[in-house]
Amino acid sequence: MTNKPEKPTAIRSDVFTSLPQEVQAYIQLLEKRVVVLMHQVEELVAKVGELEVRLTKDRSNNHKPLISDGLGKKPKTSSLRGKPDRKPGGQPGHIGRTLEQVLNPNYIEVQKAHDL
Repeated sequence: MTNKPEKPTAIRSDVFTSLPQEVQAYIQLLEKRVVVLMHQVEELVAKVGELEVRLTKDRSNNHKPLISDGLGKKPKTSSLRGKPDRKPGGQPGHIGRTLEQVLNPNYIEVQKAHDL
């Protein structure tokens, strides 16, 4: 996609001068806009090329930290274990017991943080 847009062919001068002034002015305006747009297309094509090069680089070939990889590459799986066949939880029919919070506890145990 590095092809440059082709320059439009010019109207012969005898045909152009035979046109009304308003049409000539409009054609000249459109030609100016085409030149501006062609310049913008060239700049955007160059920018896309730069971004594609950056997208192919990651920390393994660019000497940058992991955070700079961005969204271009999926992270490796952290665990190679397979998914277990069993469902999580206790045995079917077993009544579980959970320590419930009460209004008046028998005792209060205070936990202090250690100084670092």
